[in-house]
Amino acid sequence: MVMGAILFGTCSWKYPSWLDLVYSQSDPDSYLAEYAQQFEMVEIDQWFWSLGRQSAGLPKHETVVRYAGATGDTFKFTIKCHYCPVITP
Repeated sequence: MVMGAILFGTCSWKYPSWLDLVYSQSDPDSYLAEYAQQFEMVEIDQWFWSLGRQSAGLPKHETVVRYAGATGDTFKFTIKCHYCPVITP
């Protein structure tokens, strides 16, 4: 990847309505792999929207490994997160 390159992707890959547009099969387990064949990056926002709920937190190691295995070496992930200012006394 070239420094300063612009990558194209969307804010998620989990859209059943994209069947026949992005996905060739209706199996949600294959969505990320098929998405990665057409786009260069994706934003993961599931942890952003889970804050304040019991499921909030960093992804499990197994989840990260599964995501990496479904995409190529040059595929990029961005993580949507809240701004947390540093407060000093």
